[in-house]
Amino acid sequence: MHKAIQSLALVVLCESLFHMSLADCSCEGSSVRTHVSSSGQRFEFHRCQKKWIAVNSESGDSSIGQEKILSLPGRLFDFNFAEGDFQVGGKSIYVSSLQKRTTSEQVDADTGLTIWDGSVILAKYLEHRGHLDGKRVLELGSGVGLVGISCGVLGAAVTMTDLDYVMDSLNHNIDKNKASISGGSLIGLPLDWTNWGGNAITQQPFDIVVGADIVWLQSLIVPLCDLLKEISIVNRNNNDGRGCEILISYQSRSKMADHVLYTSLEQRSFKISTVPEDDMPSAFFSKRLDILKLEYIPQTKDS
Repeated sequence: MHKAIQSLALVVLCESLFHMSLADCSCEGSSVRTHVSSSGQRFEFHRCQKKWIAVNSESGDSSIGQEKILSLPGRLFDFNFAEGDFQVGGKSIYVSSLQKRTTSEQVDADTGLTIWDGSVILAKYLEHRGHLDGKRVLELGSGVGLVGISCGVLGAAVTMTDLDYVMDSLNHNIDKNKASISGGSLIGLPLDWTNWGGNAITQQPFDIVVGADIVWLQSLIVPLCDLLKEISIVNRNNNDGRGCEILISYQSRSKMADHVLYTSLEQRSFKISTVPEDDMPSAFFSKRLDILKLEYIPQTKDS
């Protein structure tokens, strides 16, 4: 009985400390990023504390632990990317991340320096279908650059973009792979989805826009969709009305994020389809991930 009372007191104390941590939070409302995991658990990333904090459970399951953040199955691929295990076009791709920002410097918990399964699957799909020679490719959320560098090795002229903190690692990897680029080219430039007005990249002509596993923070989905629409409108004007192809590898992380993504794309006149299994290289197909194909079909009210 005495032990049970002690345990109950400890639980109450922990819950009190957790709620006190939120009460003492100095973040402004607009500074807090949110994410809902596939289990329904809602998290907020607080800049003042530099960590994700579980806020509640949409499913009402109080047993979901506060440390269970963005849980996903284990990795599908075990390449040593730094040593060139991963290849496209018969050439090794060497990518690695330089040291991440310190905890005090991070804003949304840095994820751009991680190589996700979606990068592998998208790069191998692009290799499998071919016809990248001379294509102008824009990559969004390049991270350490696996997909963009692969496109360059396959002959494309690639503009690779991400936030400023990723640029050192991205440009480092571009330099490491220059010897494998013959007909293509690579350049890394900063692009913030939440503040792209006036950025010359959005006004340039591209044949293909790619993004690997770039949808997970729910608060960034709408800015991403706005950016995709702007790029699509510009390219319809620059490419004699043909527009550009958009390919995004996507792994569902929550039902809410799925809803926001598909609804936002449809509201911006995008037709959404997925690459069928028969069009994928068999060794690099997984039911966990889709490659979304987005086609911008403007309505009368659109530009």
